[in-house]
Amino acid sequence: MPVVIDYRFSPLRMVLHKRDKVNFDLLIRNTDPETKNLTVRIMLPAELAFSKGGFKTAELVRIKGIKPNEEKILYFELHPKPSTSPGEKEINIRVQEHLDNYQYANKQYDKTITLIVEE
Repeated sequence: MPVVIDYRFSPLRMVLHKRDKVNFDLLIRNTDPETKNLTVRIMLPAELAFSKGGFKTAELVRIKGIKPNEEKILYFELHPKPSTSPGEKEINIRVQEHLDNYQYANKQYDKTITLIVEE
């Protein structure tokens, strides 16, 4: 897999009674010997949001010219909505590789990440 997707949560799980955010670091590494243009899409479940107001549940980031063996770290905060219930929440990550422009995808990599939400 020429593009490696890794992640970190800090703290490791979301605790609802505290109503604190969770820091979410997404690491994208190019292991291919050539420079790439990437689009990263992050889709949260309906019970989580990127903003404290709870409206933003998707994020799109374009990475232009990631060099071989280079790693980019994208920083996000995850907030619970008032309707959030305890359990495992799945976050979907999709990384698309582009040739010259961002209109057409050459390859696509998907990863599902699980965040544990406690009472």
